[in-house]
Amino acid sequence: MKIHYICRSNVFRSRIAEAYTNAKQLPNISCSSSGVAAGENNVGDVCWEFELLAEVYGLVPYMSKTWQRTKSEMLDQSDVIICMDDSIYVQVASLYPSIKDKQHEVWNIVDLPDLDSDDESKILYHIQRSKEDYVEIRSKVDDLLSRL
Repeated sequence: MKIHYICRSNVFRSRIAEAYTNAKQLPNISCSSSGVAAGENNVGDVCWEFELLAEVYGLVPYMSKTWQRTKSEMLDQSDVIICMDDSIYVQVASLYPSIKDKQHEVWNIVDLPDLDSDDESKILYHIQRSKEDYVEIRSKVDDLLSRL
């Protein structure tokens, strides 16, 4: 069974879902991730929030090394497609209309807002929100895997 997680930039939400799934090391389950706008940001291979969480939760060995832009071939090779929010689903459906014929879910985990300040309270909010998103993603991955 191949699961493919999709978000906007493939630097946080879909990558953390991929790493968490891979960390489970389940037989007959493989996964990948991508972003519909991957490469259009300036954060590098991953965002700092992902790096922090991957280190804290032991996910570094299970994470892909760089972002991937969503391509129809990736979706063709997947049995289950997970879009992290409604806007991602809309973009994926325009790229890949046959998503409607595949097993898919929309999780409604919205993207973190851009952090455009060195304000300590905003940085702390980002850290807290990132952890909350990770906990929600982990719960949703566990639920998905229990149903496959």
